[in-house]
Amino acid sequence: MRSTLLIFCVTGPLCALAAPAIANCRVIHLLDQIQTHQMRLITNPNTPSFQSDIRLIRRYAGMLDDDMVLNAIDAFGFSRQGLNTMRYSAYVQDLLNQTSIDDVETARRHYMNPQVLNNIRNMDRYLSELRCTAAEVAAAPKPEAGVEDFGQGLRDSIREKLDWWVALVGIALIGGAVLFGKIRLMVQARNDTR
Repeated sequence: MRSTLLIFCVTGPLCALAAPAIANCRVIHLLDQIQTHQMRLITNPNTPSFQSDIRLIRRYAGMLDDDMVLNAIDAFGFSRQGLNTMRYSAYVQDLLNQTSIDDVETARRHYMNPQVLNNIRNMDRYLSELRCTAAEVAAAPKPEAGVEDFGQGLRDSIREKLDWWVALVGIALIGGAVLFGKIRLMVQARNDTR
């Protein structure tokens, strides 16, 4: 089977179907840099490099958006790895929004969340499979971030789901109020006929 696939790849256009998608190594490299600085903060945020680590994470995250990251890792938003990656970007944004570069404890509190730590571990495993060589990183096109922030995609999808839930709860409450009113009128009409 493998030799047949190899023959097709050498001789025909089916090679594009058999080859795995090529990740954007620069995007993977930026994610890897964010991961490296986060691992240092998890190990010990109370170091002289704390402020520069936060600034570098902010800088690297500012160069990314969720669509770019999902395309680079060849995942889609609702795959397991896609959701882990979207969560990762949201946690990075939470870190940047909640952390003061003058207060190490703000970062320490962020990393006390077991969900954050579990997500970072999952991402570390996944990034180790995708890591590129220095030459691949240099040859990859520079990422062009869109309007959407890194971490915005997950917030938007959560907001969209919450909008549906709020609408459904509202409809259920209105339906319940109408049904309750009708039952009350029926009970009252029955009592009046007695």
